Amino acid sequence: MLGQISTNQTIKKGEQVMTSGLGGLTPKGLLIGKVASVKTDNYGLADKVYIKPAGNLDDMDVVTVIKRTIGG
Repeated sequence: MLGQISTNQTIKKGEQVMTSGLGGLTPKGLLIGKVASVKTDNYGLADKVYIKPAGNLDDMDVVTVIKRTIGG
């Protein structure tokens, strides 16, 4: 679940959730999953977005993200 999301954009069920690359820890464009549902918080100020992960998280030991560049 992603919480405290404030945006003018409408987030819809079924949309893909991708990494943004902001912060420099993960590359931009990695698929995280799809929006399962969107609910407004108890105060009506922000959204809670529930995401169905792209992979099976039940059998995961190690995750490694490798950033690769193609020279040319």
